[in-house]
This record gives sequence, structure tokens and C-alpha cells, in this order.
Amino acid sequence: MSDMLQEERFFFENDGAQVYGVLHHPAAGAPAEAGRVGFVLCHPLLDFDLYEVPWTLPMIANYSRELARAGHPALRFDFRGAGQSDGEFEDLTLSSCVVDLRRAVDELVARAGVQEVELIGTRLGGTIAMRVGGSDSRVRRMVLWDPVPDPNASLQGVFRRGRASQLAMGRTPDSAAAGGGLQGGDGAGAAWAGMQPGQSRLDAGGYIIGQAFQDELKTWDSAADVRDFRGQVLILQLVRGWSGAGGIRRVLVNLADAYRAAGAEAQLAEAMDVHPAEWFKQPDYHPVLRETTAWLAQNPAVLAG
Repeated sequence: MSDMLQEERFFFENDGAQVYGVLHHPAAGAPAEAGRVGFVLCHPLLDFDLYEVPWTLPMIANYSRELARAGHPALRFDFRGAGQSDGEFEDLTLSSCVVDLRRAVDELVARAGVQEVELIGTRLGGTIAMRVGGSDSRVRRMVLWDPVPDPNASLQGVFRRGRASQLAMGRTPDSAAAGGGLQGGDGAGAAWAGMQPGQSRLDAGGYIIGQAFQDELKTWDSAADVRDFRGQVLILQLVRGWSGAGGIRRVLVNLADAYRAAGAEAQLAEAMDVHPAEWFKQPDYHPVLRETTAWLAQNPAVLAG
């Protein structure tokens, strides 16, 4: 099979804004039947406690190319307010991202002519994929990399760990909010240490989270998204054996159980052997790709090449 890949960069319109996308076309010589299945990949939006953006973006790009080598069109894109798409991050909400993902699915179907779409979402991108997957009949399979089914609880956990970090360093939350907050540092939630619930604007390491985003988190409920999905889902914990980050292992186990109870086929797996405190240093993410490929290959129509 030829390794020459075509990557088409373009903008597509959504609610009057331009959304940036990259479509990875199937490699020449790939099995024709593989082209019936296409993928849309969702980035994590922001560093929601786990240093995820710097290293998951190249992971998403490289996996898009791997899918294309196997014969599948793969579309990755920037949500409005992020990356090269129109808008300001401060105006972004999970609901606006859901609309963007739905449009991205439409765009993939129109440009690539696929009959089935599979979603791959990372962290909050997984949260968004869950909503679209539960409401779009074209989506029969999803891969969720460290999804955040309850983003409000996760954010509150970040605040708690941030405050605990400040207290351990002899700082009070009030002094942190007045300018003593950490800008990075060690441990989960360190970059959020000066943030307090109720602020109208949160500066999360350069990502300005507006009031609309915060308000929406309080009522976001992924339970209906789980109940409405009847396909297959892989829930992949990126760091093997880690129960930290607000009990992420327990959250993912419960999510897998909820999908099964709703009638979906759910598999829970782990990927990387790396200490959580080290993974922001760009770990070897290839185990994530291998684990995902192995699961997708269980269906002969997927990764048949």
C-alpha cells in the first residue's frame, strides 16, 4: 500500500462562522470497502486538569493519518473559538461544540461519501462525542479517550485540588485569587489554583472560560446521551493503573457499566505506562493508538487494510 497521503485543509461554514478542518483521504490502494467507514476526531478543548492539549493534538493528527493509511477518510477540526476556526474561546460552550461536531459529521459524509461515521473524542471532546453519538444514527461506534461524562464535577474537583495545593504551600485561596495563583507547577490542578467558583471569567492557563460555559456545566447531563446510544464504545483510560484525577478510574468504570445497562457494547481498557506527573512532558502515546486500532479491528469493515 502506498504511504502517500493526501491531506485536504479547508474551512466549512457553521452558523455564519468558518470552521477549520483537515480531511485525511484514504491512501491509494487501500481496500475499497474500508472507505465506507469514516472518522471524525475531536480534540480536548482545553487543559481540563490533565495537561492534555500539548500532547493529544499530535496524537490526534497522527492517528488520523493511520486511519487514512488503512483506507478510512478521517476528519479532524477546530471547534469555533479554538485553533484556526472563527470565534473567541470565551464564547465557546459545550453546546456550541456539539453543533460543530454535527456539522463536521455532515461535512465528512458529503466530502467522502461514507455510509458510517465513527467518533473519537479526547477528554471534553469525548463528552461532546457522547452527545452526538447518542443522537445521530450514522454513528454506530465511538472511541472515548479519558472522557469527562460529568464536566461540572470534574471542574469542582480541579478547584478543590487547586485550593489544597495553595494551602499546602502556605497560601490562602484569597491571596491566590488576588494574584498569587500558580501559573503551572506540579500536580493536577496547579494551573487552576487561583481560580474560584463564581468568577465570571476563568483564566485557565490562557484559556478564558466565559460565564455561559460555566453556567452550562452546572446542568450538563450525559446520562441521556448514554441511554440513547445502542452501538459499540471503547472507553480508553490513557494512563494505565491511575485512579487519581478525582477518581478517574471509578468514573470510567461507571460509564462503561452505564453503557452496558443501556444496551450498548462497551469495553474499558488502559493504554500508557507513564507516571501521571510526567505525562505533560510528551509521553509515548503510541500505546493509545495501538489499543484503539486493536479494538477497531474487531470489526472486519474497520481497519481492514
